[in-house]
Amino acid sequence: VSHIVMRITSYFRSPVDILYVYGGGTVYTDATITAAINAIGSTVSTIKLAPGTWTISNNITIPANIYIDISTAILSIASGKTFTLNGVMDNTLNQKFSGAGTVLLGGRIEEVYPDWFNANTTPGTTDMTTAIQRALSSQLFSRIMCLLNTEYKTTSTIYVSDNTTIKGNGSRPDQTSRIKGYHTGAAVISLKGASFCHLKNFVIQGDSTITPKTGLCLGRSSSASAGSHHITNVYVSGYYSQAAIYSIASEENIFDFLWADLYGGGAQYVFYTSQGDGLAVDALTGSSNTAIWVNNPRFYDETAANGSLIYISAGSSTGLISFRDGFLAQKNGNFIEIVVGDIDGQNVNGPIIFDNVGGEAIPGGSIQYNFYVSSSAPRILSNLEINNCQIASSATNYLYGNNNVSFDSLKLWNSKTTTPISIQNLFSSFVNAKGQALTIRGSSQANILYGGT
Repeated sequence: VSHIVMRITSYFRSPVDILYVYGGGTVYTDATITAAINAIGSTVSTIKLAPGTWTISNNITIPANIYIDISTAILSIASGKTFTLNGVMDNTLNQKFSGAGTVLLGGRIEEVYPDWFNANTTPGTTDMTTAIQRALSSQLFSRIMCLLNTEYKTTSTIYVSDNTTIKGNGSRPDQTSRIKGYHTGAAVISLKGASFCHLKNFVIQGDSTITPKTGLCLGRSSSASAGSHHITNVYVSGYYSQAAIYSIASEENIFDFLWADLYGGGAQYVFYTSQGDGLAVDALTGSSNTAIWVNNPRFYDETAANGSLIYISAGSSTGLISFRDGFLAQKNGNFIEIVVGDIDGQNVNGPIIFDNVGGEAIPGGSIQYNFYVSSSAPRILSNLEINNCQIASSATNYLYGNNNVSFDSLKLWNSKTTTPISIQNLFSSFVNAKGQALTIRGSSQANILYGGT
């Protein structure tokens, strides 16, 4: 323990002002920093950069034995040159880096901030796109980017690579870290081609005038698999032209406490998922679409668009899509829409699960269906499970399947179906529609409880 204490203490012992010791008081360049490094050798030391802009015209590496204080300085790194930090750096939140060169931060820097790469002088006005992208690409190992309790304006899509964490201070209005897109690109945040990312505690927002296609985009950039993300306490809000959340063949994803609020922009969907890039958002590669767990979602659509809060375009390689313990509020259109087999011309095996999902109609609109299931040709949807889902009593139908859809192993239970159910064909299923009108055109080995007509 004493060895550790001595080592830590030595980092903060009498920092050397290298401008005066090695730069003659005037040379704000990498030559002064290099001279200090060479003189220090392997000794554990602290060096301090004097206030001002330091020009880095050559590749330079700060070794692991040096703590560098850049709290009042900025390193301007020339294009094509690299500043590598293997030691420790102060964690103040001032801008530390500028220029077109590369910054590489070693494993001793566990977290980075966009604010290190550009001063967010006027939040919501200062363009922080490049600063965010540079922060995301700067870490050699840990890949954790932190957001302050402020707004970060972006003017193009932020692309996130494998094993990256983005975390904010919170997603409540009174404690908000926010990335806002002022552009017409694919997404505010895109996980295209990425795996094993963790997003938590911040807001993703689309501008009302310059509107992105989506807020959060997940998918494949090639035939290689992508996904295994964990999205926690993220709030996707604002204006989008296609969907608030867009997940295409991105698998093994867990969403916990996912909030989404669509205000406008032309989008008809809050959460859209499919085996293929049906809305042509970002040239995503289609493939299987399985293992999506959405826990505690809160989805709202306050627009006039006649769309669906949750839209699932399902095919033969769609399965284990689960929404649990959520609440939905819709003004127009459908709450949940499932399209069977149009993506690949095949039947759908599922399972697709809705468990304890409630909802209500937003006044002033027109709700069609709570669950709308359709297909352009005769196909079978197997293993749809609806449990304890009390949604809108004003809908035309609780569950409606068009004439091309047959249900196999449908489980509808513990749900207060306050509006009629209309199904073409039903096989090997359990349906509890007691007290409501039920229309089934054909059935086999089905356990049905119903009332009314």
